[in-house]
Amino acid sequence: KAKGVKFLLPVDNYIVQELDFGAKKVSPGRYTVPGEDIPDGWEGVDVGPETVKLFSAEIAGAKTVVWNGPMGVFEIPAFANGTAAWTTACGRAASRRIAAAASR
Repeated sequence: KAKGVKFLLPVDNYIVQELDFGAKKVSPGRYTVPGEDIPDGWEGVDVGPETVKLFSAEIAGAKTVVWNGPMGVFEIPAFANGTAAWTTACGRAASRRIAAAASR
C-alpha cells in the first residue's frame, strides 16, 4: 500500500472435490461466494464471476500489470474462463505494460 501497489486475490472461485488432471475429468462443482474459504477436500479450478469483474476493472485502469500464471486449470476448457477473461482485459488495457512471470 505504501508504494501504491495493489495486490489482488480472487474473491470467489469455482471449486470441485475431485480433479483428475491427466484424464481431464472433474467432479461436479460450485462457485464459492465472496469471503467464503475453499473447504477442506475441495480444489479451486477457476476464478469466479465476481473476481473476473474485479480484476477486469483493475486491469483497465492499471499502469502496469504483473501476471504470474493462469487463473485456473486452463488446460480443461471448462475452467479456462478466468484466464480467458484476464487475457482479454490485458489486451484492452490502456497501458499495455504487462509483465509476465515464468518459471521452469
